[in-house]
Order: sequence, then structure tokens, then C-alpha cells
Amino acid sequence: MGKYVYSLIVISIIGGILNNLFSSLNGVKRLVNFFIGLVMVLCLILPIVELVNDYESVKNKFVEYIEDLTSSEKIEESNEIIIKNGIEAIQKGIKRDLINKFNFDEKDVVIEIEADKSNIEAIKIKKINIILTGKASWSDTARVKEYLSDLIGGDISVVRR
Repeated sequence: MGKYVYSLIVISIIGGILNNLFSSLNGVKRLVNFFIGLVMVLCLILPIVELVNDYESVKNKFVEYIEDLTSSEKIEESNEIIIKNGIEAIQKGIKRDLINKFNFDEKDVVIEIEADKSNIEAIKIKKINIILTGKASWSDTARVKEYLSDLIGGDISVVRR
């Protein structure tokens, strides 16, 4: 792109010089202005012509990019990220509920989730493991398990460490 701007500047300077040289001759001055204008228009059109000529190459690169984005490996990688983020959100929600309900310190509650990751549209939780450490380990694990069973249901284990 820089060479086109440079070309336009050089043509403008040459055109100005020629215009001043032939300023006293009206017929020649019009011819010089027409010629300089024609060269400027050709310089402005040149990038568009190159782009049209390079259309097939641009189209092929675009198609390759789209095919790369939609490859099964990329889709699988994206699905894994979505599932991971979903499980992390569930873990944070359960942890937040336990902290609010039982006044646990955040560092004293560890949530582990085993999930069926075969269907991205409906992540199925197989088992939730709650590990209570520090002051939280003094609490009644049966009460914590009962609370989570009522809240979530499913296979839940609560252990102390």
C-alpha cells in the first residue's frame, strides 16, 4: 500500500512541475493536465485490479480458514472447553451455597465433580465429592450431605480431611 501512496505523490509532483513548465501554453497545459489525471486514475485503480486478479487466492485462503475452524478437532476442543467451563460453574455454585449456608471459609471447601461428558448439550453429573478441611471439617457431614441431596440430588459424598 505504501508504494501506491509513494507513486501518487511522485506523479503529483511531476504533474505540478510539468503544469508550471507549460502554464503559458493553454493547449499543451490542458493536454498535460489530462495526461497527469489519466496516470493518477490508473494508479488509483491498480490496487483494485490486483485484488480482482488475486481473488482466487483470497477465496482459497478464506475457504481454508473456514475449514480449519470447522474441523472435527477444533469442534472437539471447543466442546471440551465448554464442558470444563460448565463443570467449573457448577462447582463454584455449590461452593458458594455451602459457604452461605454453613458459614464455611472458602479455602476449607473443595468440590470435585465426576460428569458424563458425552453430550455437550446436557452435561450429566455422575457424582459430587465434597471435601471439608480446616474448620469446615468440624461440621456434621451428614447434615451437609442432606442439604446438598435436597438441593441437587444425585450421588453425593461428603468427607473430612
